[in-house]
Amino acid sequence: MAINIDGLYFCGGSLIDSTHVLTAAHCADGARFFTLTFGAHNQAQSEPSQFSERSTVYTIHPNWNPNTLSGDMAIITLPTPVAFTRRPTYMKMNITKPS
Repeated sequence: MAINIDGLYFCGGSLIDSTHVLTAAHCADGARFFTLTFGAHNQAQSEPSQFSERSTVYTIHPNWNPNTLSGDMAIITLPTPVAFTRRPTYMKMNITKPS
């Protein structure tokens, strides 16, 4: 999923249950709000599968250290649960093999 932080920065995240998203602490540290976009395959286009949620609630790993990047994890709490579907959604990944 796409996470826009304070309307300025972009990070990724993973839905780990119906109300929690795992992201990096360096993305969440000091944030005021997040706009999370689900179901997007192309951020430049509006797609029927897309929907967004806004959240201001998050927890940063207690051992987060911005100097060493240890504990670089955060959990964003969604204001309402996201419904899971039985239909899988696949991500297209461009992987280049080393020469």
